[in-house]
Amino acid sequence: QAMKSFEAVLSKGLQEIPDDSYLLATEADFSRVVQDDARALAALNAAHKANPREPFIAGRLARVLESKGELHEAHEILKEALASNRSDRQLNFRLGRILQKLGEADPQVLLSYFRRAFAQGDSNYEAQFWFARYSFESDDLAQRTESAQMFRALRGAHMAHAVKVEIKDTARKNGNNVTFAGTVGQMNEGFGFIHRDGLGDRIFVHRNEQAPEVWSRLAPGARVQFELGFSLSGVKAMSVRLFA
Repeated sequence: QAMKSFEAVLSKGLQEIPDDSYLLATEADFSRVVQDDARALAALNAAHKANPREPFIAGRLARVLESKGELHEAHEILKEALASNRSDRQLNFRLGRILQKLGEADPQVLLSYFRRAFAQGDSNYEAQFWFARYSFESDDLAQRTESAQMFRALRGAHMAHAVKVEIKDTARKNGNNVTFAGTVGQMNEGFGFIHRDGLGDRIFVHRNEQAPEVWSRLAPGARVQFELGFSLSGVKAMSVRLFA
């Protein structure tokens, strides 16, 4: 019961402040205690066997297995619990994150879990971020529109600015960052936008995240190459360089 109560509080905190160092350290310490303490692990296993559908107990046991590198076992535990709790937000979120680590290649599969991991207007910001991140790369215009709306809402979330602007993921293919091309559009002193070739969408670019010698040469009409990064505040151009 104590582990269940702790897991509920910790999960809520990590959704609202995903990169908080204190919460992450506390989560790591708790995982270690459960894994290393024979009584704690025995109690957790007994509770799970007695009720494998209990979401917080299944979630914690999956985290312990995940910390030991047993991702497939963690996946099976979460799937079993989710079968009886299809709408449980934390189970959907944890299963989506496990599938990411297992290398799930279909973004629609990941989207299906992250979509069920939050409700409109709630504080499950981590789930909202991953939903917006994968929706951005969708071929479906409606999903890309939903992504833009979600990132806009996340920019107004009550959390530290440093947490919002930190790059949490990049656009990749076969494990490598993808390079895009575009044309520099509107520019201000500290930020600007690049019109990406193909879709023609506007990608935000910030002065502090580019090399000074590159930033000084960015002007409307310039042709550039760049990579895409995803933060809670939205999509950004990274590693911008001008065409030779």
